[in-house]
Amino acid sequence: MHASPVSQEPLSEHDALLPPPDVDDAESKTSSPLPTQIYVIMFICLAEPIAASVIYPFVIELVSSLDVTHGDDRKVGYYAGVIVSPIFPHSASSHSVATQESIFFLTETCLIFHYGRLSDRIGRRPVVLLGLFGLALSITSFGLSKTFFGLVFSRALSGALNGNAGVIKSMVVELTDSTNQAQGFALLSVTWYIGSTLGPLIGGSLSKPAERFPGVFAARAWDAIGMRGFWTRYPYFLPCFAAAGVAASAWCVALIFLRETLPAKRIHLVRKATSEYGTITWDTERAPPEDPCPTGGLGAVMTRRVGWAISNFMLLALVDVAWVVLQPLVFATHRSSGGLSLSPPTIGFILAAQGLLGGTLQASMFQRIHARFGAVRVYKAALASYAFMFISFIWMVRLGLGSEWGWGWFVLGLHVAASCIASLGYGESSRVFWGIAEMAVGCTYILIASASPSRALLGTTNGLAQTSCSLVRALGPAGAASLFAYSSEGQGTLVYWVCVGVVGLASLTSLGLTE
Repeated sequence: MHASPVSQEPLSEHDALLPPPDVDDAESKTSSPLPTQIYVIMFICLAEPIAASVIYPFVIELVSSLDVTHGDDRKVGYYAGVIVSPIFPHSASSHSVATQESIFFLTETCLIFHYGRLSDRIGRRPVVLLGLFGLALSITSFGLSKTFFGLVFSRALSGALNGNAGVIKSMVVELTDSTNQAQGFALLSVTWYIGSTLGPLIGGSLSKPAERFPGVFAARAWDAIGMRGFWTRYPYFLPCFAAAGVAASAWCVALIFLRETLPAKRIHLVRKATSEYGTITWDTERAPPEDPCPTGGLGAVMTRRVGWAISNFMLLALVDVAWVVLQPLVFATHRSSGGLSLSPPTIGFILAAQGLLGGTLQASMFQRIHARFGAVRVYKAALASYAFMFISFIWMVRLGLGSEWGWGWFVLGLHVAASCIASLGYGESSRVFWGIAEMAVGCTYILIASASPSRALLGTTNGLAQTSCSLVRALGPAGAASLFAYSSEGQGTLVYWVCVGVVGLASLTSLGLTE
């Protein structure tokens, strides 16, 4: 079957992604309904934030129980950062947490760009299926790990096998048009908040089931199937297994319901180009001249516009990842080491409430907030919120969080509220940088899409953007957690003031921004 001739004029590479700025007809004002595939993608996306955040309530406690810290809680921060990417309490466990999360983003940095290029050639769906499989495998491995090396290997495996971050964004662009693209990305943001709410709840509620639910998980019935003492030996397997179950369900949904979004003409063209050197020939359709087979690598994608957009987001990502790593560290670390000594269930509840409030704000008020205050003001307010959150850690530690209501809990409430405002920064940053009108939540993703040299390189562009962010997130957790551990040894606050300084640097880059 051959493609019917196209009668309209070819679109330029940027027109293919965004409408001309002077379009002002009725059709441009009417939002197209979102295709049902967007909701399939939403369910698929739910697996990643759940798997990422399920370990937050107990990761510090887990690292502290390993021989790697030798009983010194002040070293936890060093190791925790390697395991957990954006969040963890300080203490001896700080180092471990930083290491694990840094390992995840380090392996992701090395491979995600290539996943983007691969999706431009073989299609989005196969890469998504591989990512979900890797997610389920790695989180299961994490729950069964009894050594620090096992935890690091599990996080490295997760980063190496999961290339979905950039590919999913490419699929949303290909499923939407200029009238509903912002809405599609808004739903992705809401999905992430839902997952970030459920993950900590699962992790905090299901950890150590033999102690919390002895009637079920300490019963002799487990002995009959060869699992005597299993839940005691692996106290954190149950929440990890539950997260793996979500990833496995998402894999099944993707296998059955997810459709390929990469235009078939381009896939056929790629196959024809490669099969000319083999024994197989393909009856293919010719792609339109403005959408050729993706060629070139980094040089073809790294235009000035793409480079400027990515560099700004890298700085914002550095601020965010430092906060994400420090929050669980401060919550879980012992008071004597500069933390709050909160239990995993309490940490899970706080993080879940934070995710719920943030998602509600994004879904219900973002559009009105932007219309009232404008992009630049909201973006700068988000940066200011990050500065407040870092300083509020100092106040919370000094005031303490007792069993009864006090000023410490009041500051914690302000901290959670500020985190919701800070979340608007990612939504507004693209408006600030490029002034793209009528874009709501998820503008950062739209910015990257609009900066892509062409649709043929969309997956590659998103892969490059994700690679850049992953590089920052690979270095940020270890740096923040290690600085936290160093500060804790002297009962100091250096880590928080350094982070405030980084926020100040990010604020300086926004001074020249206009609506």
